Parts: sequence; C-alpha cells; structure tokens
Amino acid sequence: MSNQAFVDGQNLYMNTKANSWTVDLARFRVYLKERYDVEKAYYFLGAVDEDNQDLYEKSKLPDSFSYFVNIVRT
Repeated sequence: MSNQAFVDGQNLYMNTKANSWTVDLARFRVYLKERYDVEKAYYFLGAVDEDNQDLYEKSKLPDSFSYFVNIVRT
C-alpha cells in the first residue's frame, strides 16, 4: 500500500527558520518515501509574501522528487 503526504510548507518553513534550522526538501522527500512509503507528497504554500521569496525558490524541485506544489492566494 502506498501513502500520500500533505506538507504545510508555510508552517514548516517559518517554524524551522524561527529556530535557525533548514530543511533540505529533496532529502525530506526521500525520508518520506523510505520511512512511510509515500508515493505522492503535496507541498502546500499559503499566501504569497514578497518577504519570503526564498521559500518559493526553494520549493521549485525537479519533477523526480514528485512534490506537487500548491500555492493558494488568499
């Protein structure tokens, strides 16, 4: 049985940044696959904010990582 993951990208980014951490999204995707057999990972972003432009750049991963990025404008 395969699984799907729904990642709240905005909260993941903002909380790790607040604690001086970074998340390697490519390695995180591999972890999801190996640990939880995640076939599809959906990476959701909230409202686009110019102050967080680096977040949007980091979320642009090659298709081989099979994240589906959803940006919701509110």
